[in-house]
Order: sequence, then C-alpha cells, then structure tokens
Amino acid sequence: MNELGRTSEAVDFVNRVRQRVGHVLLNDQAYPATIVSGQEDMRQRIRKEFYVELGGEDSMFFNELRWGTWYDRKFKDHSSGQVGELNTNGLMQIWGETTYKHLSVGEQIKIWPIPAKEREMNSNLTQNPGWQD
Repeated sequence: MNELGRTSEAVDFVNRVRQRVGHVLLNDQAYPATIVSGQEDMRQRIRKEFYVELGGEDSMFFNELRWGTWYDRKFKDHSSGQVGELNTNGLMQIWGETTYKHLSVGEQIKIWPIPAKEREMNSNLTQNPGWQD
C-alpha cells in the first residue's frame, strides 16, 4: 500500500500486526515518535518491522536485495558504525560486534548473473554487467 502512495492504508495494515502483539500503534497521539510523516518515513518503518519480525528467519537477505538496500548496508562507508573504515560491515552480532568482514566484489553484486544454461536456451539473453564470461 505504501509503495502505491496509499500510506494511510499501509499504517492500518502495520497497526493490525502491532495490535495483535499489544504494541503501541502508529500515529498514536500519546506517543509522538509513532507519528508517520510521509511515504519515505513509512517505508523505513515497514523495513524496521521486517527486521524485528523476521530478523532470525533467514529472509532479510532477499528482502534487502528486492529493496535495493543490501549492497549499501553491507559495503558502504559507515554502514557498520566504524567511522572512517571502508567495507567493514559483515555479519554482525546482535550487540554490534563484527563476526566477519565482507569485501565487496563490485557493483555487479546488486544484480545476479544470468545462468549459462538460461543463456544457452535463449540466445536473446545477454549477461548482466560485471558477470561477462
């Protein structure tokens, strides 16, 4: 709903989940931090709900690929909280300590390669940038 520009409807759906568990509802006037200020704010709130609800269920990698946020969260400066260091983020412990560090292989990681078998079956397919044979 939010991505369609129907942010108030998106708030209603998120509030259904929050109400189910007895959490403070979005846009509750008694709690100013819950007031949604627009589509981008709601987008970030929805993503945070995903992190909280699905954090340990091995699905956030695919959500972040879909959202286009994975590369920046894993490889961009300051993404790990270690100011001044590049490519420091990686698998983080829940308390913030880096378990291991990722090293970026380049921008092509944002788009996966097209398997050779698929390109062999369809000669109209060309390999994605950065993955050429």
